[in-house]
Amino acid sequence: MEFGVFTGGAVGPRPWEEHEPLRLRRDVEIGTAADRAGYQTFWAPEHHALEVYSHCSSSHLMCLAVGMRTQRIRVITGIFNLCPPINHPVRVAEQIAMIDVLTNGRVELGTGRGSGSTLVNTFGYTNEQTRELWDEAIRAIPKMWTQDLFSWQGKHFSVPERCIIPKPVQKPHPPLWVTASNPPTVELAARMGIGVGMFSFSDPAVLEPLVRTYKAN
Repeated sequence: MEFGVFTGGAVGPRPWEEHEPLRLRRDVEIGTAADRAGYQTFWAPEHHALEVYSHCSSSHLMCLAVGMRTQRIRVITGIFNLCPPINHPVRVAEQIAMIDVLTNGRVELGTGRGSGSTLVNTFGYTNEQTRELWDEAIRAIPKMWTQDLFSWQGKHFSVPERCIIPKPVQKPHPPLWVTASNPPTVELAARMGIGVGMFSFSDPAVLEPLVRTYKAN
């Protein structure tokens, strides 16, 4: 069994002038303490416009901050929103590869579509639209890491032939995750060979059918 920590960037009600910067800095301190205590993973979220729930808008930057202060713990974006209008896939590939280089191969790309309508509506999209946005990006990013020259002509984004650099230290590329709570996404992740993060505040037994679905595919 492995243990990790998942920070949240929750600041509570207004006023935020003191609580917001203190909370975000302390989340970095939690990551460094977890490394010293022997924890295996540090997870950081990406949220937008969720006033009380979380003020951490940059999962990858939080992971970089922790990664540069630690020696062993793995840092995981939980989640890096892959919808191209929110985070362009080329920028995601570049940023994660940069973190992988600077942490000597300790980053993992946890992905998703956004935790609710408030987040995705902020960028002009609905929850229903984000599934195919994520699906296209998750298929393209590994190619950016593993191909010398990459090009893409998709429905939601296009890239002329380019060398996407830097390349990650981990080969063939950093591990991939997706957050999921429904069987179709779990089944798709299993078929693609990527990990599934099931964040739940209920009894672990509730997740047992999803675990069986993943293992069966």
